[in-house]
Amino acid sequence: MGGTRGADYARRVDLSLRTVAERLGVHYMTVYRYVRTGRLDATQVDGKWLVSTEALESFQAGRRDLPPAEIDVDAFERLLLNGDAVGAWTLIETRLYRDGTPFSAYEDLIVPSMQSVGRRWAAGELTIAQEHRATVATSALVGRLATTNLVRGRRRGTLLLGAVAGDNHSLPTAIVADVARNKRFDTIDLGANVPAASFVEAAGVADRLVGVALSCSITEGLESIPEIVKALREVTDAPLLLGGAALDDVEHALSFGADASAATLTETGVVLEELVPG
Repeated sequence: MGGTRGADYARRVDLSLRTVAERLGVHYMTVYRYVRTGRLDATQVDGKWLVSTEALESFQAGRRDLPPAEIDVDAFERLLLNGDAVGAWTLIETRLYRDGTPFSAYEDLIVPSMQSVGRRWAAGELTIAQEHRATVATSALVGRLATTNLVRGRRRGTLLLGAVAGDNHSLPTAIVADVARNKRFDTIDLGANVPAASFVEAAGVADRLVGVALSCSITEGLESIPEIVKALREVTDAPLLLGGAALDDVEHALSFGADASAATLTETGVVLEELVPG
């Protein structure tokens, strides 16, 4: 980063941090972090950071030339089990710098790690305390990732989300909500263990409701799905999406009356875009 000022430099620089963020497809604060850590050359002119087109092109070329980041899911999982959200965030930042979006952090680190934690807890390999530490640390990471993932532009409408009654897992809907916001949806996330009446109430007050996403991570929640689907069908024509670890496959989800399902975050993004194209 340089400290050069003056008319010549000002003429050479024509990009604000917000413009750079739009070109890179990342949040403004992500670009600010690149500047403050010296990864992206910028200068302050009249109190505002400006980036030359040459500096941006150099940054993009350098990022493309980086070798693929090593994905150490085991190390990431160990950090979660120790409740070390700070250490885990360091690994996530490496992914963000190379890829620019939070989705590789979700798909390569967070989701597989938490799936492993769930399997190990169910098998009796982990204590409840360890599982809770990992969940709390992951919740903090998801919240932090959400601040890097705000996309400007015309909103597509509102997506209502929640885990069905009997399912106490709120992380899946928080992650899908983040994906939805990246696709320019507004979101209402009701969190875990949501009864049919609460879905109906939220659907009734949502502005421009364009979809409802139901999550079911444990088999105990399956029995509540028919009641929730029936109740929602009576108050809204918005498409119903159903997913989660308790479902065997797409056909299983559709058998409950859902309109769509997805097994991965990438598929979820595609399904959401199909709700309201453009």
